[in-house]
Amino acid sequence: MTERTERTPIEEQVSTFENWIGKLTETGVVEEIKPQLVREVFEDLGANFEISEEARESLGRFGNLLRRPGMDAVWGKERVREYRIWLRHYLNDYETKTGKPLPVLEGTSTKTSGGLKFFTDLTAFAAGLMSFEKYQEITERRAAKGRIWQARKGNEPIIPSKYSSFPPEFPQVAWEKIKSWK
Repeated sequence: MTERTERTPIEEQVSTFENWIGKLTETGVVEEIKPQLVREVFEDLGANFEISEEARESLGRFGNLLRRPGMDAVWGKERVREYRIWLRHYLNDYETKTGKPLPVLEGTSTKTSGGLKFFTDLTAFAAGLMSFEKYQEITERRAAKGRIWQARKGNEPIIPSKYSSFPPEFPQVAWEKIKSWK
């Protein structure tokens, strides 16, 4: 575990992070946050960023599948598995609640990618393997696509795309799942 940022108590760090997640959920905008703060909040939940070079290299990649060894190293295989199972159930429930099928990635039937990328991108950012600017760009793009999806009429076609999205409420819901591990 790393030394706390400027000796800020973890409760204050969690509060700052929760406010940040709330704004992302409400607006789809990623305000600046320090990766060290996210890292320390995640460490308080059991994440371990003291991982092998091979695991760091994995976590620094773009695709969820390529990141799996790094995610397993940081969070543990069981938690990553639990998150993936939870995500499938959440998205099925979300489709039922909204009556709209979620968009898929080009050439696949995958609907979980955006929700998984939210978790893996945030973990890579916390590990210092992604700049804030890159994290902001891809997360805001995913959030914007989720808002467009939600605003469409039920009979409008869904066009698969190269980049995944997540529903507007997702950041807060995912955070609730992640913090349940404490």
